[in-house]
Amino acid sequence: MRITGAQTVAALAFAGLVVSADIAYADQFTDQHARGIAANKYGAFSIRLKDGQNVFHAGERIQLELVYEQPGHALYINRAYGSDSRRCIRVHFDPLVAERVRIDGSRFTDGLSGGILGGVTFTPDVTQVTLTDDYRFDAAGHYRVFVESRQVTEEFETSNILEFEILPREPAWEAHVLDGARKTLSEPSSDRIAVAQAFAELRALGTNDATATLARFYETDDDDRPGRNDTWNGLVSSPDRAFAERALLSELTNPERKIGRHFIHGLALLQVFSPGRTGPQPSHDEYMGTVRQLAITRANALNAIPSLLETEIRRELSTSSSEQYFVGGGITAAAQVFPNETTAAFLELTAEAQHSRLIGTWRTFADPIFLPLLRSIYESPAEGSAATRDIALRRLYELAPEEGRSAMLAELRRDRPRVSIETLGALPDGAFPQLTARWVELLGDAVTAEDRASAAQRLARFGTAQVAEFVERIYHRMDDSLECMTRAALLAYIVRVDVRRGERLLTSTATGERWDDTCPSSLIEAVADVEWSPAVERAAIVALRDPDLDLAGRVASLLADRGSMAGRRPLETRLRQVQSKIAAARRRADPSAEDQVRRMEVSEQELARAVSGAKSWTLTAAERKRFAARCSDAAGTSNGCGSAFALDDSMDPPLSVRVFPAIGDERQFHYYIGSHRGRSLDDLDHKLRQFPSGTRIHWNDWPQDGYDSLERWTWSERDALFERFRRQAAAYGIILQRERKYIGPRSALCPE
Repeated sequence: MRITGAQTVAALAFAGLVVSADIAYADQFTDQHARGIAANKYGAFSIRLKDGQNVFHAGERIQLELVYEQPGHALYINRAYGSDSRRCIRVHFDPLVAERVRIDGSRFTDGLSGGILGGVTFTPDVTQVTLTDDYRFDAAGHYRVFVESRQVTEEFETSNILEFEILPREPAWEAHVLDGARKTLSEPSSDRIAVAQAFAELRALGTNDATATLARFYETDDDDRPGRNDTWNGLVSSPDRAFAERALLSELTNPERKIGRHFIHGLALLQVFSPGRTGPQPSHDEYMGTVRQLAITRANALNAIPSLLETEIRRELSTSSSEQYFVGGGITAAAQVFPNETTAAFLELTAEAQHSRLIGTWRTFADPIFLPLLRSIYESPAEGSAATRDIALRRLYELAPEEGRSAMLAELRRDRPRVSIETLGALPDGAFPQLTARWVELLGDAVTAEDRASAAQRLARFGTAQVAEFVERIYHRMDDSLECMTRAALLAYIVRVDVRRGERLLTSTATGERWDDTCPSSLIEAVADVEWSPAVERAAIVALRDPDLDLAGRVASLLADRGSMAGRRPLETRLRQVQSKIAAARRRADPSAEDQVRRMEVSEQELARAVSGAKSWTLTAAERKRFAARCSDAAGTSNGCGSAFALDDSMDPPLSVRVFPAIGDERQFHYYIGSHRGRSLDDLDHKLRQFPSGTRIHWNDWPQDGYDSLERWTWSERDALFERFRRQAAAYGIILQRERKYIGPRSALCPE
């Protein structure tokens, strides 16, 4: 092509602008470094290239060492690692370089952690930073770099300037690195360090051949394999993301290839967070929809080989027997599209695994298409497990209420029901007169403790008042031989159907309580677990005055958790009494009374937590200060009485509400606010009403473990719940906010 004179002039003019911009940035780089050096407070920080290397191939790892010489004063002992350390370090380049592509800024992924720090040695303190984990050097040439860090110093310190060269891309060198890495990864005898190094080199290389190799090793169901982070991060930051996605799709549709439980999750993240995407950030619902489509794709590939899909579903469902640690998002996400294969796989699980799946991951199977599965498990649970039959009936009742009710009524008629009273108690009926007389007979004739407990529990929940006299007679005749669960159920029944008689009986029993090793707690707590009522609360207030400090502490927790305002003054009175006794014992300075003082201090702590974290009232700041001043640990430095009245002043706002779903029930939610645990969303609304107008409270619904995972409780549901309570709280003058900032002194973890 022939170039004209005008084109030449234009090209030169453009080149001149570029050169001028480069020079201007170079001057800015130098000036910024000079200002940083002048502001250094410690003068103990420098950087160096590892092993003195200063010439690198394009695609080669570049490792810096951050060196902290020990000055005359102490540096921080604690230091941030991994993604936390990115807030501690600022890296400056001349010329400018691009950061690697990341998946972050999303509320439903932890993002790309990105290899900021390596190992740490001491005297001097040396921290490794892999630049190529976070930055791309796309152009060959000469580079300068300096670092600002407060990794171990209170303020940012500026380092010296380092210079290094990046060579042009060299296919022969890239092929050599690729072949070496593949050889290491293909040899079973390779040690873990060599394997980790191979994945790190492939991540830095960034070619499509390197990406294809990483895809072959991504999530192969080997949880202990080194280099997992480099494998994932190399796929995310591949210069050709479309190629990375195609490589993973090829792996996904290979039926002979094993995939780990995070494979589909990872591929879904790559697809929804495409680098070329425009518009708003993808929603969590979009992400979960992508997970489901990929699961269907994988299931179709497996289904091409007879019985392979069923085998893989069974393997995935059996991966973890605990609902807390089971992560959905594998092919189980396609369960409703393949009900026959899923049902066959489910029925071959152990009883423990069946039970866990019907609790922790029930949403996956909460569809009428799985009614035959639930019927089968209810009638013939794996290993004859009573717990599995119990949860199966509960789920059957949720999906098919009439069918479930019929089955529950049949269980109530049995002399020995095969399911728990908690499940049968889901029936809305107040009583079953036609069955009550038979339960009384069973109570009197029972041979085993289990049969007595079963009859007593059914009476407590569904018995009528007509048999109260007979039940009380049996209670007194058998009292000495009754186990705690049966005693509690019979007392709860009597309190329910004859309040005056029941309250007198419960009060005398609770305050004169004998030791019962069949009771995991106090008898009055066991009664409260059956049914809480004003009569039970009045009996608890009387029991609070019992000389037994252990009983008083347990009753205090009960009143805080379930009680009304009627319990506040008695709790405060008992707390003052215990504190007076502690003070008197300390004044006597009697060494023989140390054990007694320690017991009183434990009771003081329990009473303090009850007063400060009660359901039905909230202490003002002045009240908290006054209560804390009376504590035996008045400084509030321990986890005792004083700390029960303290708030974290370093957080803005200091109060936080933590909301999470009840295990196995996506419709029921629990929460913590301060030191109070609430049992329902109605409780939370009640609690929010107590705070003074203008109070700000941090709303925390971030997933903490498998019990509130995003498979069980999506972000759209979390957002809807937050918005509902934000509006309700606003009507009371309370501000619920999602953001929470740290306002205390700066720490070594480099807060923003």
